Amino acid sequence: MEHSEGNSKEDKPVETKPVKEIMEPAASLETKASVESALGELKGQGAHSAPVTDPQGTLVGKVSKHQMMRGVAGMGHDPETSQVEPEVEKEGAPYCYENETIGKAEEVMREVKVDEVSVVSEKKKLLGKATMGGIEKEKKKRTGEGEERSADGTQLESGI
Repeated sequence: MEHSEGNSKEDKPVETKPVKEIMEPAASLETKASVESALGELKGQGAHSAPVTDPQGTLVGKVSKHQMMRGVAGMGHDPETSQVEPEVEKEGAPYCYENETIGKAEEVMREVKVDEVSVVSEKKKLLGKATMGGIEKEKKKRTGEGEERSADGTQLESGI
C-alpha cells in the first residue's frame, strides 16, 4: 500500500511543520557590546533577557538584566566599559533548529518553562525566535478557531 501525505503544506498538522514557518524576528545582544548598552537595549525592548551572539551572528547563549547587574554593578565594575560576554549563560539557552518541527519547539519551551526559543541554522546562526503565542496562533489558523467560513472557505464577517 502506498503511503500518502497531503499535497499542501496546509494539510500537515501544525506540530509537524518546520518551526521556520512561524519564526519571528529576534533581537539579540552581541558579546562585545557594553553592559550599559545591552541593558538599554533590553529596556527598550521591554525584555528581561535576550539571546547573545558572537560578531559572526552565531548563538552563544543568553543573558538577563539580573545577571548583568549582579555580575558587573554588583562587583563594582564599570557597565560602560564591561562587555556582555563574561555574563552570558552559555549552557541551557533554549533553541531549536529552523527545520525542526513546531512540536519540537513547543516541547523545548515546555521543558525549560519559557515562552520562546531562539531559532538557529544548522551552523547555529541566530535566525529568529519561536514563541508560544506564535504556535497558538498557527494552531488557531489551522483549525479556523473563532472564525466563521463559507462553503468555499472564505472568512465570513463576524457579528452577522
